[in-house]
Amino acid sequence: MSPLALFRKFVKLIRGGAGYPQILLGCILGMLVGLVPGFNMTVLLAGLLILLLCANLPLAIVAFAIGKALMLVLPWLTFQIGYTMIHGLGLGGLLAAASETPVVALMDLHVYCVLGALPLALLLGGAMGIGVGLLLRRI
Repeated sequence: MSPLALFRKFVKLIRGGAGYPQILLGCILGMLVGLVPGFNMTVLLAGLLILLLCANLPLAIVAFAIGKALMLVLPWLTFQIGYTMIHGLGLGGLLAAASETPVVALMDLHVYCVLGALPLALLLGGAMGIGVGLLLRRI
């Protein structure tokens, strides 16, 4: 996709051409792709969902950039959230079984930072999507 096409989609977003579901999906999935360290099946599935669910691509790219910056600044937070989810909530057995399942194992859910990025992306991406949606409504 050319930069001109991305700019046109961004202008369409500002003029009211995108609804709340597309804005929210673009922000959440873009933040998820940005917060997950490395390249694995989780990133591929989130990228595929961006394309299949017609999420807003310019907002997904902005959320991706913000998520990558947060991943580099706050790796201890995603690690701590993932550690708490596995050992504090008792998801260790479930994730051990999932890490031995052929396709699900490629998602690397047994890695603390990847598992911690899931709720953090939902929270930060959702807040960003709601904020952008309210801002566009006022414009």
